[in-house]
Amino acid sequence: MTSKNDHIRSLYFEKLAGIISAEDESDLEVLLATDAMAKQIWESLEEQAINLRTEEFLRCTDSRKALDQVYSRRVNKKFRLPIYIYWTAAAIMLLISGSGILFLLRQLHTITVDPKLATQQLLDIHKNQSIQLITNNGTIVKLSDHTSGIISMGGIDLQTQPGELTSMHTGAQIVMSTLIVPPGKTYKIILADGTAVWVNSGSSIRFPSRFESDTRDVFLDGEAYFEISPHATSRFLVHTKEVTVQVLGTSFNLRAYRGESTQTALISGSVQVDAKDGSSMRLSPGKIANMGINGFFSQLFDPDELLAWREGIYYFHHIPLRELAPVMERWYDIAVIFDHPELSGQAVTGLMEKEDLQHFLSDLKTSMGVDYEVRNGQLHFK
Repeated sequence: MTSKNDHIRSLYFEKLAGIISAEDESDLEVLLATDAMAKQIWESLEEQAINLRTEEFLRCTDSRKALDQVYSRRVNKKFRLPIYIYWTAAAIMLLISGSGILFLLRQLHTITVDPKLATQQLLDIHKNQSIQLITNNGTIVKLSDHTSGIISMGGIDLQTQPGELTSMHTGAQIVMSTLIVPPGKTYKIILADGTAVWVNSGSSIRFPSRFESDTRDVFLDGEAYFEISPHATSRFLVHTKEVTVQVLGTSFNLRAYRGESTQTALISGSVQVDAKDGSSMRLSPGKIANMGINGFFSQLFDPDELLAWREGIYYFHHIPLRELAPVMERWYDIAVIFDHPELSGQAVTGLMEKEDLQHFLSDLKTSMGVDYEVRNGQLHFK
């Protein structure tokens, strides 16, 4: 039943978006004429579409304009959005999961946001939090207060510009510093060896003012993307609670949030991931090493999707809401509560934008009937 339901839904939205093939359309006509259950599902979808005014949306949408609006949000143009997301030139996204269809309507005038929810207030709150740099002698610098210039702090000169920090060692003593990126923020740092690190929301990285041994060691709690500066004799080591990743010159993404499984994704070069229990895995580009209960396992991934967090976008594919909740908590600095535990198991597929919480929640409610409310600084799904 579920398989047939999903198949009919897929054909329905392909036909609605105008991309159904002639062969599929012919097969569909036969199916609807001979299968009563298929016809019932089809009629139910038509009724839902009328209620959601979906066909009206498709008729009035300027697909070229919609596509331009989507791409105009992308700061770094080297990231492409996978083509399967766009069914009508990005005017409407129909991402189908086993438990529901998530409509992501990207033109603001077509979305009605529930006025009782003050989600914008949540975004305003986390925008006021500061990115901090703390040295081992207790000196604290709020980097959010510095747009550009040089900050001197006990043996370290810091060159700052909006959203980026470059560490330049000037003293004789090596100073350890910790960069703390709060929920809702991201930040880039250039280490003393030229390695570039993009640090995600709710993360911290500890690093020295200079590297002078045969290893270059940094310590990560959370998620970061690394572009390692090559060095002929000095390995670069990233230490987390569960694993250590060692490289010579490469680029990779490491996700190591507390309470979540550790994930190392290799973009280029070669890395070896060593677990605390002695197990290890060597990766080739395009593969992820996941640290599970029974050790490592690997899988392929799409770099454009995985690294989209640097642009404030998070893609998810058929995952339960409970796995999406920690991402929402980091991005929007809000506690996520499931008033009914069974809601946490509902699977969703789609994307979430850091500056667009209201529309994500509205899409979720429209497509899957998941209601929500903000109470006392908490987001309740009910």
